[in-house]
Amino acid sequence: MTVLPRDEVVELLSGLLDGQVTSQPWAEDYGQVHGSFAVKSDPRWVLGLAASEIAPKKEDYAAFPDLLKQYTTEVLYAAPTIDEP
Repeated sequence: MTVLPRDEVVELLSGLLDGQVTSQPWAEDYGQVHGSFAVKSDPRWVLGLAASEIAPKKEDYAAFPDLLKQYTTEVLYAAPTIDEP
């Protein structure tokens, strides 16, 4: 989680990915920006990233109301896995 706005987070993540992945197919739906990224050194390895605003997720964070007060964006990471047919 971060205090940065979602679009700023995506910009930072894009900068980190630049040169490390084959392409950056970001997509947006339901308020989340996400993508699966093939690692340039071995494109069989694919990792996932997502960023979404937490304000609309009040029910999800009902048990942790302080998080809604402190942060604006959640970042999700899926560790690389081998993508084979």
